[in-house]
Amino acid sequence: MIQREAVLPMNIELILPQHETRGWHLLLLSRIRASGHAVGVKTVSAPRTPHLLEGLLRFEQRILLRRPSPMLVRQAIASERLDAPPDLRIDVSGTAQFGEVPVLAIKDGRSEPLVEAAMSLARGDLPSVQLTLDGTPIGIAHPMVDNRFVLTRGLEDVLARTISLLMKGIVVCQASVSRSRKPPTSLPISRASSASLALLVHYTTHMIPRLAKEAYRRCTSRTHAHWCVGYRFLDGPGVAETHDLSGPAWTRIADDGHRFFADPFPLEHQGRFYIFVEEYEHAKGKGVISVSEVTPDGRATPPRQILEEDYHLSYPNVFRSGGDIWMLPEGGSSKSLVLYRATDFPFGWERHETLIADRELADPTLVEHNGRLWLFAAERDGAGSAADMMSVFFADDLHGRWTPHPANPIVIDRAGARPGGNIVLSGQRLLLPLQDGTETYGGGLQLGEIICLTEELVELGPAVPVRPEGNWPFPKIHTLNRAGRLEVIDGIVP
Repeated sequence: MIQREAVLPMNIELILPQHETRGWHLLLLSRIRASGHAVGVKTVSAPRTPHLLEGLLRFEQRILLRRPSPMLVRQAIASERLDAPPDLRIDVSGTAQFGEVPVLAIKDGRSEPLVEAAMSLARGDLPSVQLTLDGTPIGIAHPMVDNRFVLTRGLEDVLARTISLLMKGIVVCQASVSRSRKPPTSLPISRASSASLALLVHYTTHMIPRLAKEAYRRCTSRTHAHWCVGYRFLDGPGVAETHDLSGPAWTRIADDGHRFFADPFPLEHQGRFYIFVEEYEHAKGKGVISVSEVTPDGRATPPRQILEEDYHLSYPNVFRSGGDIWMLPEGGSSKSLVLYRATDFPFGWERHETLIADRELADPTLVEHNGRLWLFAAERDGAGSAADMMSVFFADDLHGRWTPHPANPIVIDRAGARPGGNIVLSGQRLLLPLQDGTETYGGGLQLGEIICLTEELVELGPAVPVRPEGNWPFPKIHTLNRAGRLEVIDGIVP
């Protein structure tokens, strides 16, 4: 099991909007305390949430969701004084004042994150969250919004990553804390009198049509998406080199319509080729791991189930190490990353050990670099999407102690945080397939170069999209892998 690195505690004053404290503020407070810092709470006078927005949120929670939102529900948070002067202030009231004590805030400190995000979502945009220190930008997050037709659900995703970004900012600020600051400067409160009218127009013209479309889809379809797996044999450059799907024809692994196959991982063993996949039966609503063999004449045998747990399994990352064949599938809902060993390849597998516990990781992807093993994964820290926050871990060997990278989360980005296949060595370059959720979950794939990978720094270069050009009829892909001559992808069936 990994051990979290110790963090030097600080005295932090959390500034909240009076009469507007909600569940996400309470979650932020609990996260800061759990990190070992001493926290004081101060509430200040701030603009109220527009009545129209409050009404829309109540309507959605009562009628559409039929539950209160844990992030948006109002919470009474009592003021608390620190026993010592603060080293850092975190101001989410929208009324930030800068002075001798450094102030961490969202955007320019003059906007309440909830209202800003609601306006953006209502007009059909995907919000970005900018983190500032004394008004100077120091970081940005591009949250994934899994649900884009219910405002409440979208806000939950954005506010969850707002908390994640603030927690990252605390770590950054520890090296920047200074007592020598400019005299306090009061910033004006932004009060847009037309905010309610604009919100109404955007909600009516963007959010309601999307909601109606989703209601129709649920009445006519069993599931949100039906995936399929494609494969081909080729010599020479593949998708990772050409950045498109052209070349030899793709063949689809057949399904019966009652289940889909996704997340393909190929492996060549003793001259035979296998494709490991997630098998998802719509009626059961849970993924298992299955395997198909591609015969010499190019046909794929019907996938056979080989691994099932009480929780959802996917992303069957299969590989060789130390003379054995291993599998590291995703089991994020179990909050553990479990390694399996092949006992009778390809059908027999045993649970070997838990590599990382107490963390909700998605799509774990391994690479050996400079004498160490590195693991990339998307992480969900208890709230929000599982597709927009990248964490990295490292170990001396597969069975050693896995250490979280001190720069985690590496990025918060719906277009470049969740792995989509094994890391490709292209010449001297390490290319990491990344899922692009800008359009929708599974809406596209990019290849990002790993520029630097050390214990102190993880740096990713600009990602290059995989173009849908070619004879694969399903351009929305989110997994790419190759083993020797066998290349595999998946795609959403319209």
